[in-house]
Amino acid sequence: MNIVKKIAITIDDLPYVAFCAEEGVEITNMLLRHLRQNDVKTAGFVIGKIADESEKYGLLRKWQSDGHLLANHTYSHPSLSDISSDDFEKDVIRNEKTLKPFLENNPLKYFRFPYLDYGNTTEKRNTAINFLHKRSYTVVPVAVDTKDYIHNKFFTEAWLNYDAETMQYAIDKYLEYTKAVVEFCEQFVNERFRQIMLLHANRINAYCLDRVITFLKSRKYEFVSLSEVLNEPVYWHGNARINSPKHILKSGDGKSERIKYPKIDPVILEAYNRK
Repeated sequence: MNIVKKIAITIDDLPYVAFCAEEGVEITNMLLRHLRQNDVKTAGFVIGKIADESEKYGLLRKWQSDGHLLANHTYSHPSLSDISSDDFEKDVIRNEKTLKPFLENNPLKYFRFPYLDYGNTTEKRNTAINFLHKRSYTVVPVAVDTKDYIHNKFFTEAWLNYDAETMQYAIDKYLEYTKAVVEFCEQFVNERFRQIMLLHANRINAYCLDRVITFLKSRKYEFVSLSEVLNEPVYWHGNARINSPKHILKSGDGKSERIKYPKIDPVILEAYNRK
């Protein structure tokens, strides 16, 4: 079977995951440099509150001027399970005001749920999906989840402590895990399957994104837009796009099967779970 590998890279929590705006500027510039050098375009999901706080730096303008698509990730990044449907809708609409200057000439409206949380009840999930569809959003799922936010905590703590050895350990384990996840997800591809990768605008990707892209190129991936990916049947479950690859249909019998990702390095995971 001649598999054509295509992948859309998406980056959550724009404009940045950082302790302050000045650090966010550094992270932004590093991420954009990696993408520019590799001629890769992404879709970035924006948290409005962070965008408003960093507005004077024009970080979203930098993403847009480099040809990246901006999308809605709510204003304050709430977990749908923890708030009411009404508060969720207000948060989405509030973020539309932040994004309006960037989306006025863009007919594509994408949304991703914070924490990939579609709600803790079927009713809440359906209410949210129907609300988003009425506002013309396409809800964007994930196939390849690098769990970079887990690795980023370990890496950032080492960075703050000027601990180069531990930083390198974090980088090695992150790249090792990313490779394992990509190879794992390839078990479920067919000749038309397209991947959607989830990353975050954080420090570990500011250091590693070039190497992640290089690895994907070594696996013969072509980098494409979300619009090219989202119509693939594998991203649908009934009449709704799915949230994660746990529902990916194995080829052949058409039955869905829950699948588990590779395990994260225990040192990294333990550090993440510590308060």
